[in-house]
Amino acid sequence: MRRILSANNTRHNLGIFVHIPKTGGLTLYWIMNRQYIPQAIFTLDWTKHFDDSVREFVTLPEAQKRAVKILRGHMRFALHTILPENSLYFTILRDPVERMISYYHYVRRSSHHPWHQELHTRNMTLQDFIMQVPDWNLDNCQTRFLADEPSWVEFGQCTADMAASAKQNLGKFKIIGLTERFDETLVLLKRAFGWNEPVYFKQNVSSSKQKKLMDGAIEAIQQRNQWDIDVYQHAKRLVEQQLQQQPLSFKYDVLKFKLLNKGFQTLHPYYYRFKQRLQKTA
Repeated sequence: MRRILSANNTRHNLGIFVHIPKTGGLTLYWIMNRQYIPQAIFTLDWTKHFDDSVREFVTLPEAQKRAVKILRGHMRFALHTILPENSLYFTILRDPVERMISYYHYVRRSSHHPWHQELHTRNMTLQDFIMQVPDWNLDNCQTRFLADEPSWVEFGQCTADMAASAKQNLGKFKIIGLTERFDETLVLLKRAFGWNEPVYFKQNVSSSKQKKLMDGAIEAIQQRNQWDIDVYQHAKRLVEQQLQQQPLSFKYDVLKFKLLNKGFQTLHPYYYRFKQRLQKTA
């Protein structure tokens, strides 16, 4: 049964999750949905202009706004000037090469995606996709989300100044996670918000067989995403510092969580099959 956190159980007035695409955000959404009642989560609508989506939250009646404990969505780092001082900003970054591979396979299997049909019609390899498609998700996306400059800077126009801005802004995040250190990130969030055990089953994941690289693909990714590589390396250093500052009990909590989650991931498919059978017989 889902556990529910009340306002008194959290240590921060509002958690703000800057969700960079293809970094494990959907898995984190699933975890959040199990921690809070629906009224405590506000998800920015990515189909709308950023300002319009933010306006929906800002103009909520005060009682509804106070009930929100997690604000999340594909947003750039821009809300800290209008939100409570006790807000906790957090985000997750991912190795740019792995992120591009994941995004490519996401487009391949998602018929609703704007580039899906063209990718299949032209039988595009990963390298083709990276070099020929003018999608801002392929062009230093993580830098775009974290820099002060608008994320909609034209394709190919990201700059060293944007990367410097993104690295500076990372210093304002209270928790920085890495997809590659997902469990440690979750334990940090659990401690910050007083969550129940954030066990999970990975969502929206490409299989390892799908991740076979074509010749030249890594070089193409690195060429297109030099500023993301710079920002990611900086984030890795910050994460290491963040983890080193944790008390000894943190390592114990991470180990305990890994063991617990391993058992959950083993049982998870069987649990949902059992749940589906119950629903059919109800």
